[in-house]
Amino acid sequence: VTFSGRITEFAVPRGQSQTYYALTASGGLWRTVDGGISFEPLFDKYGNMSMGSMAIAPSNSNILYLGTGEPMHARSSAHGNGMWKSTDAGKTWTRIGLEKSYYIPKVAVDFKNPDVVYVAAEGKLYDNEMDCERGLYKSTDGGKTWANVFPVKDRGVADFVIDPNNSDIVIAAAYKTFRRTWTYID
Repeated sequence: VTFSGRITEFAVPRGQSQTYYALTASGGLWRTVDGGISFEPLFDKYGNMSMGSMAIAPSNSNILYLGTGEPMHARSSAHGNGMWKSTDAGKTWTRIGLEKSYYIPKVAVDFKNPDVVYVAAEGKLYDNEMDCERGLYKSTDGGKTWANVFPVKDRGVADFVIDPNNSDIVIAAAYKTFRRTWTYID
């Protein structure tokens, strides 16, 4: 199997060594169940092939939260179409919002409650208009609703960590950048 584009992330279910997911910049989402000997595509029918980040619920490895939009600030980065959820280990997907987040560099799920999800959203890279979703978003109902718990209108949230003992404690990193077509940001 040949992958299209760069690998943006790997996601591995807790306790697994043979099953894992590979997210690509422009070639979709792939899963292996035999340690990488063969892969199957999981996201070809959902309108976007640019993957950002995926979290597997630690308490239930069938629950996946996928953030689209490659989180690299290159001229070749393609934006995504929001957040998606699977409850059957990637066989089927449901869109769960944040369509205007454009680039999602990080998704994480609470260690015990699979309905508590955090998402870092960067918004538009080439435009500082406030017509996009930027910040750190939290859902407590499995993605049905989202609250921006760290609203930073003029900057994107690039990364965060959740306290493993208390998912209400989060440390997030935000930055301000404006991407132009003629510049290179390393």
